[in-house]
Amino acid sequence: MASLPHIALTGGTGHTGRWILKALQEQGYTRIRCLTRSLPAPPSKDVEWVEGDLSDPFSLEDFLEGVDILIHAAGMESYRFLDKARLFEVNAKGTGHLVNAALFKGVGHFIHVSSAEALGRHPLIPLLDEQVEWVRSPLTTPFAESRYEAELEVWRGMQEGLSVSVLQPVMILDPSCRNRLSRLLIRWVEQERPWFPDGGGCFVDVRDLADFVVKRVAAPPCGERILVGADHLSFRELLERLALEGGLRPPRKPVARRWADALALWNRLTGGPGMHPQEVRLAFQSVRYDTALSRERYGCRYREIRETLADMWRGAGNQSMV
Repeated sequence: MASLPHIALTGGTGHTGRWILKALQEQGYTRIRCLTRSLPAPPSKDVEWVEGDLSDPFSLEDFLEGVDILIHAAGMESYRFLDKARLFEVNAKGTGHLVNAALFKGVGHFIHVSSAEALGRHPLIPLLDEQVEWVRSPLTTPFAESRYEAELEVWRGMQEGLSVSVLQPVMILDPSCRNRLSRLLIRWVEQERPWFPDGGGCFVDVRDLADFVVKRVAAPPCGERILVGADHLSFRELLERLALEGGLRPPRKPVARRWADALALWNRLTGGPGMHPQEVRLAFQSVRYDTALSRERYGCRYREIRETLADMWRGAGNQSMV
């Protein structure tokens, strides 16, 4: 047991981080330290909770004392216009503080759980891979730009001697239905809405992402980006499969963009839980990613989308929010 690395995890109470924490424990890691903004944190076996914040560099130095491997899974995701400044504060500046602390404390491996959005949206490139260079376009969101700038901080850290691995998950489906995308999909199908947005993307089960993060813990730093994603589906296909798994009528009609925009504007004005204008714009776009690197070089394995969707219904049944 003494030979196990001392692991630090940010975002351990978040939608992705809690799955990473669970996967670490299932693989027998017992020296785990998690950052939390306030104590007491949720009790968890073999986990030391340390109070701190990405905006407080001094708390991060205490958090990383004696740590071998750091998994940075904390971050903010929002498509609300009013959250732009906060996105850059948390995702970009906060990551910069963490990189500085990791360099100062001599952390051996910095695993950054980023986002495929950090590659940007490229209307003229049909299939995106890890080698695509960032460009700003009309499809660029503040969330994507904040993730890109966070990665720049990680690459700056690598130039200064930090050993890093950067994982870029695509759209994440959570079987517990705690993340925003999974809740939106379940709500849409539960209400048996007949429409679907005319876009699509690449999806990954959060459990597969968590397992891959733990796989990287046991491997040397790769010093490159790795896209993490399984199935490419249109939103029509995804909603149809989700509806069938739930025994409900699937949507059959493409929704007119003007109606979707009007609904999103209403949500923005009223603070409703539905899609915001930027989310609507992206829902009418199709983006594809080449995730062969994760499969062929790094041995990432992905479960069938049907299993994920069936588990989402089970998770939704346990969530009062749905």
